[in-house]
Order: sequence, then C-alpha cells, then structure tokens
Amino acid sequence: LKWDFWKPLIRQEINRVVSDIFTFEEIDKLDDIKEMFDDHDCLHIPKFNDFHKDGPAIFWRKSKFDLIDSNFDRFWGLPDQTEKLSTRVFGIAVLKHKESSKIF
Repeated sequence: LKWDFWKPLIRQEINRVVSDIFTFEEIDKLDDIKEMFDDHDCLHIPKFNDFHKDGPAIFWRKSKFDLIDSNFDRFWGLPDQTEKLSTRVFGIAVLKHKESSKIF
C-alpha cells in the first residue's frame, strides 16, 4: 500500500491513544511523521549504510519531557560472524519528566 494511504491512519491511531512517548521501527518518512507531530521532539536513528535510508525513531511530547541523554549503535552480526556489523540499529533516549523530575 502507498504512503498516502498509511499516513492519515498513523496519525489517527497515535492521536486515538494520546501517547506522550511512541516509537517507530524502520521509519523512512521522517519529515512527514515529524510534521504530523509537531508537539513532539524526535530522536531518529538512521541505519549506517547507503542501502537503507530508514531506521527507528523515538518521539516524546515536548511539553512533558526533556531529553537528558541519547545514544545509538548497531547490532553486531551473529555469534559466528562477530566481525560483521549488522544494519540493525537501536537507540536509547533518557528523558526527564518535567513535572515530577523522574528520569526514564
């Protein structure tokens, strides 16, 4: 299915659950997603090669959280292929809740 079909459904679903934090896996339409959720900040973790332009992204509501720290890396290959890097990436966002000062 085409992006024009999915884009409004994604926005509708996230608005339905009123999420303060949400993630995407393999996001390749980052600008469109960021535009839909301008009340959220974003940490996007691009893959590390020319073949994959997508990657995961973490969004959080600006009014509720501050980004304290972040990091991203890629997974290593299978145990018998430890010298090979994978295109699988992960990201970590450390967030501080503005009201309670709790760290997540």
